[in-house]
Amino acid sequence: MLIIKNQMQLLCVLSRLKTENCGFGLSLSEQVILMTIADRVNHLNKKDKWCCYPSISRLASDTNMSERTASSAISNLSKLGFISYKKGNSSQTNQYKIDVERIGAMFNHPMRYAADVKVNSVVIKETQHTTIRSKFKDIFLLMIS
Repeated sequence: MLIIKNQMQLLCVLSRLKTENCGFGLSLSEQVILMTIADRVNHLNKKDKWCCYPSISRLASDTNMSERTASSAISNLSKLGFISYKKGNSSQTNQYKIDVERIGAMFNHPMRYAADVKVNSVVIKETQHTTIRSKFKDIFLLMIS
C-alpha cells in the first residue's frame, strides 16, 4: 500500500496512474480539474488535511475553461468518486478532497493519505522496514564496490 505523505507525491501518483490508465477514462476537462485540485490541496492544515477551497470561477480561470465546463467536470468527478465536494454558500467556500483510497481501489493500486494511517500500523512498519532494508543494501553495495 502506498502512503501519500505530501502534495507533490499526490500529484506524481495521480499523474502516473492517469498515464497508465488512459486518463482514468475521464474527459480532458475532468482530468485537468482533478490535477488542478490536487495542485491546490493543503496537506499541512490541521483542521482539514488534504482539502482545498477554490471557487468554481477560480478553477475555471486556472484551467482556461468556462465556469459551466468546470462545474460539469467537478460534478462528474464527484459522481464517479474521484473527489468529495461540498458546495459552499454565500458565506462559505466550496470544499474539495481527492479520494485516493477509492481511486486506488478502482485501479488496483491501494493507497492512503499518511494522516489517515495510524502511526503504529503494519503499513507504516512495513514501509519503514523496506526503507531500512533498502538503505542497508545501498551501503553494502557501496562497501563492496
